[in-house]
Amino acid sequence: MQTCIEATGLLKAIRSRKFLFIAYTVQKVLLILQPADKLLQSREYDIHTGLRLISSIITTLKEFRGKGEETFLSITTELTEAITEDDKVIASELSQPKLPKRRCKLPAALLNSVVLSSVGQSDGDNASNVSVIHKRILFGILDNCLTNWRRALVRATTVYFLQL
Repeated sequence: MQTCIEATGLLKAIRSRKFLFIAYTVQKVLLILQPADKLLQSREYDIHTGLRLISSIITTLKEFRGKGEETFLSITTELTEAITEDDKVIASELSQPKLPKRRCKLPAALLNSVVLSSVGQSDGDNASNVSVIHKRILFGILDNCLTNWRRALVRATTVYFLQL
Protein backbone atom coordinates (compact mmCIF):
# COMPACT_ATOMS: atom_id res chain seq x y z
CA MET A 1 0.00 0.00 0.00
CA GLN A 2 2.84 2.39 0.89
CA THR A 3 4.45 1.87 -2.55
CA CYS A 4 1.15 2.57 -4.28
CA ILE A 5 0.74 5.85 -2.38
CA GLU A 6 4.31 6.88 -3.18
CA ALA A 7 3.87 5.97 -6.86
CA THR A 8 0.64 7.94 -7.07
CA GLY A 9 2.31 10.96 -5.49
CA LEU A 10 5.27 10.71 -7.84
CA LEU A 11 2.99 10.36 -10.87
CA LYS A 12 1.04 13.42 -9.80
CA ALA A 13 4.27 15.37 -9.31
CA ILE A 14 5.69 14.56 -12.74
CA ARG A 15 2.40 15.39 -14.41
CA SER A 16 2.20 18.80 -12.76
CA ARG A 17 2.46 21.90 -14.92
CA LYS A 18 5.54 23.02 -13.03
CA PHE A 19 7.43 19.78 -13.68
CA LEU A 20 6.39 19.68 -17.34
CA PHE A 21 7.51 23.29 -17.78
CA ILE A 22 10.90 22.63 -16.14
CA ALA A 23 11.47 19.49 -18.22
CA TYR A 24 10.55 21.22 -21.47
CA THR A 25 12.66 24.29 -20.68
CA VAL A 26 15.71 22.21 -19.79
CA GLN A 27 15.25 20.19 -22.99
CA LYS A 28 15.06 23.43 -25.02
CA VAL A 29 18.27 24.78 -23.45
CA LEU A 30 20.07 21.45 -23.91
CA LEU A 31 19.11 21.42 -27.59
CA ILE A 32 20.70 24.86 -27.95
CA LEU A 33 23.86 23.61 -26.24
CA GLN A 34 24.05 20.18 -27.93
CA PRO A 35 26.18 21.12 -30.99
CA ALA A 36 28.67 22.97 -28.80
CA ASP A 37 28.78 20.07 -26.36
CA LYS A 38 29.65 17.60 -29.12
CA LEU A 39 32.33 19.86 -30.57
CA LEU A 40 33.92 20.65 -27.22
CA GLN A 41 34.12 16.95 -26.36
CA SER A 42 35.79 16.04 -29.64
CA ARG A 43 39.54 16.19 -30.14
CA GLU A 44 39.20 17.94 -33.50
CA TYR A 45 39.22 21.56 -32.34
CA ASP A 46 41.89 23.87 -31.01
CA ILE A 47 41.63 26.04 -27.91
CA HIS A 48 41.06 29.21 -29.94
CA THR A 49 38.03 27.66 -31.69
CA GLY A 50 36.76 26.49 -28.30
CA LEU A 51 37.02 30.03 -26.91
CA ARG A 52 35.05 31.45 -29.83
CA LEU A 53 32.46 28.70 -29.47
CA ILE A 54 32.00 29.35 -25.76
CA SER A 55 31.70 33.09 -26.43
CA SER A 56 29.01 32.46 -29.05
CA ILE A 57 27.11 30.18 -26.64
CA ILE A 58 27.16 32.91 -24.01
CA THR A 59 25.90 35.42 -26.58
CA THR A 60 23.08 33.08 -27.65
CA LEU A 61 22.01 32.46 -24.06
CA LYS A 62 22.13 36.22 -23.30
CA GLU A 63 19.89 36.90 -26.30
CA PHE A 64 17.53 34.13 -25.22
CA ARG A 65 17.46 35.59 -21.70
CA GLY A 66 17.22 39.17 -22.95
CA LYS A 67 14.04 38.51 -24.91
CA GLY A 68 12.32 37.74 -21.60
CA GLU A 69 8.58 37.72 -22.20
CA GLU A 70 8.97 36.63 -25.83
CA THR A 71 11.10 33.64 -24.80
CA PHE A 72 8.63 32.72 -22.06
CA LEU A 73 5.62 32.91 -24.38
CA SER A 74 7.45 30.91 -27.05
CA ILE A 75 8.31 28.10 -24.64
CA THR A 76 4.82 28.11 -23.13
CA THR A 77 3.21 27.93 -26.58
CA GLU A 78 5.54 25.16 -27.75
CA LEU A 79 4.90 23.19 -24.57
CA THR A 80 1.14 23.52 -24.98
CA GLU A 81 1.38 22.28 -28.57
CA ALA A 82 3.70 19.41 -27.57
CA ILE A 83 1.34 18.01 -24.97
CA THR A 84 -0.37 14.88 -26.27
CA GLU A 85 -4.09 14.22 -25.96
CA ASP A 86 -3.57 12.10 -22.84
CA ASP A 87 -1.50 14.86 -21.31
CA LYS A 88 -4.21 17.40 -22.16
CA VAL A 89 -6.71 15.37 -20.15
CA ILE A 90 -4.22 15.17 -17.28
CA ALA A 91 -3.42 18.90 -17.55
CA SER A 92 -7.11 19.80 -17.52
CA GLU A 93 -7.59 17.63 -14.43
CA LEU A 94 -4.66 19.37 -12.76
CA SER A 95 -5.88 22.83 -13.71
CA GLN A 96 -9.35 22.33 -12.24
CA PRO A 97 -9.87 24.60 -9.28
CA LYS A 98 -9.21 22.97 -5.97
CA LEU A 99 -12.09 22.66 -3.57
CA PRO A 100 -11.75 24.96 -0.60
CA LYS A 101 -10.57 23.33 2.57
CA ARG A 102 -13.20 22.59 5.15
CA ARG A 103 -13.25 25.17 7.91
CA CYS A 104 -13.48 24.22 11.53
CA LYS A 105 -16.46 25.60 13.37
CA LEU A 106 -15.49 27.98 16.11
CA PRO A 107 -17.15 27.96 19.51
CA ALA A 108 -19.58 30.86 19.84
CA ALA A 109 -17.66 32.26 22.83
CA LEU A 110 -14.52 32.71 20.67
CA LEU A 111 -16.11 34.28 17.59
CA ASN A 112 -15.08 37.82 18.53
CA SER A 113 -11.52 36.94 19.52
CA VAL A 114 -10.22 34.80 16.66
CA VAL A 115 -8.64 36.00 13.43
CA LEU A 116 -10.66 34.56 10.57
CA SER A 117 -8.44 35.67 7.72
CA SER A 118 -4.78 36.19 7.05
CA VAL A 119 -2.65 38.48 4.96
CA GLY A 120 -0.10 37.13 2.51
CA GLN A 121 0.20 34.76 -0.37
CA SER A 122 -2.70 32.39 -0.80
CA ASP A 123 -2.43 28.72 -1.57
CA GLY A 124 -4.28 29.32 -4.84
CA ASP A 125 -2.88 27.98 -8.08
CA ASN A 126 -4.27 30.66 -10.36
CA ALA A 127 -2.82 31.40 -13.80
CA SER A 128 -0.92 34.54 -12.80
CA ASN A 129 0.85 32.77 -9.91
CA VAL A 130 1.77 29.87 -12.19
CA SER A 131 3.00 32.27 -14.85
CA VAL A 132 5.23 34.11 -12.38
CA ILE A 133 6.62 30.84 -11.04
CA HIS A 134 7.32 29.56 -14.55
CA LYS A 135 9.09 32.80 -15.51
CA ARG A 136 11.28 32.55 -12.41
CA ILE A 137 12.12 28.95 -13.31
CA LEU A 138 12.97 29.88 -16.90
CA PHE A 139 15.20 32.78 -15.92
CA GLY A 140 16.82 30.70 -13.17
CA ILE A 141 17.73 27.99 -15.66
CA LEU A 142 19.11 30.51 -18.15
CA ASP A 143 21.03 32.39 -15.46
CA ASN A 144 22.60 29.16 -14.21
CA CYS A 145 23.63 28.21 -17.74
CA LEU A 146 25.14 31.64 -18.34
CA THR A 147 27.07 31.48 -15.07
CA ASN A 148 28.47 28.04 -15.87
CA TRP A 149 29.42 28.97 -19.43
CA ARG A 150 31.12 32.15 -18.21
CA ARG A 151 33.15 30.04 -15.77
CA ALA A 152 34.07 27.70 -18.62
CA LEU A 153 35.20 30.70 -20.66
CA VAL A 154 37.40 31.93 -17.82
CA ARG A 155 38.96 28.48 -17.42
CA ALA A 156 39.52 28.07 -21.16
CA THR A 157 41.01 31.56 -21.44
CA THR A 158 43.36 30.81 -18.55
CA VAL A 159 44.49 27.58 -20.21
CA TYR A 160 44.91 29.37 -23.53
CA PHE A 161 47.15 32.09 -22.08
CA LEU A 162 49.18 29.60 -20.05
CA GLN A 163 49.98 27.75 -23.27
CA LEU A 164 51.37 30.89 -24.93
